[in-house]
Amino acid sequence: MKKYCFLLICILLNFKIQAQKIEFFSDANFGIPSAKSLKIFHDELVQQANFENFKTKENFNNYYGFTCGLRYNSNLSVFYSNKVTGAKSSVADYSGYVRLTNELSGHTLGLIYQKKINPQEKGSLMVSFKSFVTKSILKLKSQSTILNVTEESQIDFKSIDFGVAAGVAYEYDLHFVILRAYVDLEAYAYGKLKIKEGDFKDGHLTNAEGEKVITGWSGVATGLGVSIPILK
Repeated sequence: MKKYCFLLICILLNFKIQAQKIEFFSDANFGIPSAKSLKIFHDELVQQANFENFKTKENFNNYYGFTCGLRYNSNLSVFYSNKVTGAKSSVADYSGYVRLTNELSGHTLGLIYQKKINPQEKGSLMVSFKSFVTKSILKLKSQSTILNVTEESQIDFKSIDFGVAAGVAYEYDLHFVILRAYVDLEAYAYGKLKIKEGDFKDGHLTNAEGEKVITGWSGVATGLGVSIPILK
């Protein structure tokens, strides 16, 4: 991750010298990850808990987040994004409650190359290609309050995932600001989730079959935001 950050900084400095046009952009993101491995893992935890009426409300169905970055000469961008997804199961009655939460967050650095395929006076349709690296943190939390006795526990796992994406984007120029929207198909090469710290640091997270659990960020990603010219 540090080497990737250094590379992006070098690219940023190089294009700062050469660029004739620089824009700052920011997007709100929504996506649908595959997350098959994590979904199975959470279902296994619920089964192992063995509580009657233990219901799952969310199970890595989608994620939300934001992206910000700089674009140079209308085609090359560097960006940072943050996204969050998770699973939640709980049960409650007159004696108290039990809650199980798995939260997965991703911090991403990457590059985007875009090319206009249908330029118009104000609006432009583009194809885009991305490469990126994501540092993921999975937090496994359990909370319970039974007869006024509260217990909490949390174990954190980490992973470094490399990915690429291809998609289409549309922009509409309002002169002082550019409206933008995109749809991408993302594919990741996953690193395995490892315990972040403690006596078992770097131990892998495994499911009931002994298989190593992965993040599963691959899927459909969308974004809606604005771009502001800061150098023309």
